[in-house]
Amino acid sequence: MKGFRLILFLLLLLAVLVKCSRDSLQTPVKVIDADIFLPRQATIDSFVFANRYVDSIFVNGSLVIGGQYDNDINDIGSLSKIKTINGDCSIIGTTRLFSLHGLENIKKLRGLYLFLNTNLANLEGFKNISALSGFLSIEANDALINLNGLEKLESIMGSFKLSNDHLVTINLPSLKVIGGMCDFEDIHPTTSISLNKLDTIKGDFYITHADHLSDFNGLNSLKYVGGRFTIKSNAINNFNGLNSLAYIGGEFAIHENENIINLSGLTNLLEIKGALYINGNNHLSSLAGIENIINAQNILIDYNPQLSDFCPIKPVIVRMMNAYPTTSPYQLFVFISNGSSLPEPYYHSNVLSDCP
Repeated sequence: MKGFRLILFLLLLLAVLVKCSRDSLQTPVKVIDADIFLPRQATIDSFVFANRYVDSIFVNGSLVIGGQYDNDINDIGSLSKIKTINGDCSIIGTTRLFSLHGLENIKKLRGLYLFLNTNLANLEGFKNISALSGFLSIEANDALINLNGLEKLESIMGSFKLSNDHLVTINLPSLKVIGGMCDFEDIHPTTSISLNKLDTIKGDFYITHADHLSDFNGLNSLKYVGGRFTIKSNAINNFNGLNSLAYIGGEFAIHENENIINLSGLTNLLEIKGALYINGNNHLSSLAGIENIINAQNILIDYNPQLSDFCPIKPVIVRMMNAYPTTSPYQLFVFISNGSSLPEPYYHSNVLSDCP
């Protein structure tokens, strides 16, 4: 009996010593003052094993997952100890990764770059990110049809780049400000833009090759574009949804939108710091909608074969002449409408004389 008690005591003592040994190895927080590169699944597994006694990881650098196309990464769930990345997070070239599960505990990032991840279906791994001090770039992720997972994102202080051939909805319901350029390019299947709280884009704004985008109803809060605004080769019929837009800090270019028939929706647009350029819109038949513009550098309208009535912009011309009385009219405003009955060239002086 005494021998049994001794053995039991020794076993209990051994358990206590093992626990104390493990506790002495456990580190509440680990700070990594370097970039982390995890190009393969094996490097992810090795990183996790090396930090098995760490509770939380703070990275004072950037995190790169993948790199080369068709790498073997298939699971990043074990990266859940990472809480902060003061640099950028890049996920590149994965073909076996279906989920970003494992990154949900990250609450701070500078920038986010997702490129060529062919089976990535959602962005739920970043559901706790509310601000990016740098950029957001999402390109060539074929399985991504929406931006689910970024519902809390309120600000992108750098550029925002989207180019995905299968993206149906651009949905960022909390986003209020973009501090740099916003570029939506080659979003062919996109049918809706749901950025209902976005009021400021400080850089340029491009929407190009959205073959199924018929309106801008999800941009109803946008007031300010600090650079140029280019709308090219989209399926829009008009500008309904941009009713709050008041200022464009560069050129406003409306190019080659096959279905657009008028400019309704732009009645609150007051100032364009660059030129207003309306070109190659085959079914545009009316300029109604831009008559409230107070200031524009130049107005150039050409190759819109259905357009013959320029009278809606007469008030704009009058305001511009009052603002710049010494400027030659033939340098300020030039109108050409190929395929219409108007003579060419047709200058703003003609609009003043022909319109009541």
